[in-house]
Amino acid sequence: MRQSDRTAFLQVRMLLPILLLATTPAPALDDITGVWLSHDRDGLVEIRPCGKSLCGHIISILDPTIPANPRDIYNEKLELRSRPICELQVLGDLKNQGDSWGDGWAYEPRAGKTYSAEVRLRDPNTLDVRGYIGIKLMGETKVWTRAGKDFRRCTRPRG
Repeated sequence: MRQSDRTAFLQVRMLLPILLLATTPAPALDDITGVWLSHDRDGLVEIRPCGKSLCGHIISILDPTIPANPRDIYNEKLELRSRPICELQVLGDLKNQGDSWGDGWAYEPRAGKTYSAEVRLRDPNTLDVRGYIGIKLMGETKVWTRAGKDFRRCTRPRG
């Protein structure tokens, strides 16, 4: 191996780790885990790790007009309409994309529909939850607020 070839090889070997770091997604700048008050202030959703992604579950129902132990009655799939709303997963497969968490889904129990989702922390206490079908530009963003520590968790009914 000639000296110039050896020098070029060493330069590539030294630059390779830097190039790999530059193409690896950065960790999300902010932590979206925790408990969030939904946009219409009728429930709390806890976002937490689920394997290599993040997910969110309803942990408290705040709307006094909703009966005790509500079910997922608006779900498009008839076989899922009997499942309890308490502890229902409403966010899933959210993957770290550097400045947001995306490539996931959001379920809207009041409509019974599932949408593609992207979640972005606007500030430490404000979360933008964007649901869309196909194209992000055609979606809608709902604003959630970080909840305090004083709340009552709902209990999933047995059976």
